[in-house]
Amino acid sequence: MTAFRSVAEWSNVLNLPVGAIIYHSNECHIRVFMQLSWDADFCSFDASSFSEQEPTDAIKMTTAGVIGLVLTPEDIRKLAAGNLVRTSIFSALLRKNYGWIEMVAPIVHPWNISLPPENRRIGIERPVPQSEGNSECPSLYEFAISPTGACILDQDMERFREHLYHGGFTNDIFFDSKIVEELPPYVSVKLKELIEANRLYWRNYVDADTAEHDRRRARMREYLQEDFIANCDEQTSKEGLLEHAIRFADPTAVHESKRLQPSASATENLLILLTAAKLFWAPHLACNHSYETYPDRDAMAAFLRFMGMSSSNAATAGVAIIRPEGIDKPPRPLKGTIRLTKKRQPSNL
Repeated sequence: MTAFRSVAEWSNVLNLPVGAIIYHSNECHIRVFMQLSWDADFCSFDASSFSEQEPTDAIKMTTAGVIGLVLTPEDIRKLAAGNLVRTSIFSALLRKNYGWIEMVAPIVHPWNISLPPENRRIGIERPVPQSEGNSECPSLYEFAISPTGACILDQDMERFREHLYHGGFTNDIFFDSKIVEELPPYVSVKLKELIEANRLYWRNYVDADTAEHDRRRARMREYLQEDFIANCDEQTSKEGLLEHAIRFADPTAVHESKRLQPSASATENLLILLTAAKLFWAPHLACNHSYETYPDRDAMAAFLRFMGMSSSNAATAGVAIIRPEGIDKPPRPLKGTIRLTKKRQPSNL
């Protein structure tokens, strides 16, 4: 229960960009931390008045068995965008405790109630040389942390995978067996049109007969011939994509045992597409279309197959449907800059 890996290693294991893993950590309660392999003097301090690495109102912390320092949400956002972070401020400590990893929060000041506890942070104090007349103030060590060098616990990533594969990941866009009406920017126009077609033509479908199902399917086809087709990439087979889209949104095409609820029009395939859109495209759009968050087509197709789109053609169609419109592949980093990811291998998931 004390194992951990670097984000670069997790990128290869999960077949996800480094930036995407770090981006989702804030929402999914994944603790991104800097490994620490030496004994240190920790202190808890008020970060709101922190300046020039000098901790104010510092309280010493004596904690044995520390394996790392948890990064702040602000620094995690910088890492997700591919930036090297230089910091002296951390959110918490991670330490071994009888074979488990526990998180140690900053100590709240015991008597100064004017200092909000949410402003408390943790740092590592530099020792002040003991000499007569020395007026140096205590300061904190500063660390440089790269996105690939940050670490994540195995137990945290296992929770993330459970969260991802069992629906918790999309709680913000899929509630009570229904897809919310206001969808986030990472959902493509094509996928929005598919979801709208499902809403329009498959409500209360359970009591309808076969002839009614055929009529609704024909009307959905007509609907998708407009904005859905108009937003399909010129390099894809629009008719082939349309056929897959119709099947993805048709609840009668799903065996009863695989329906989300007997009366729900939303299908498992629509939920899979939403999950993949959020997983792969939300980080890219949130991080200014950075090279470090740009998803790999093969990785997206592998994820869709793993989630249930067993047909390679269906998975390929799903990749095309979830791609946001107007997105170009970012240029590689200039020579001499840090390359955050190496070529990813096919997923083992």
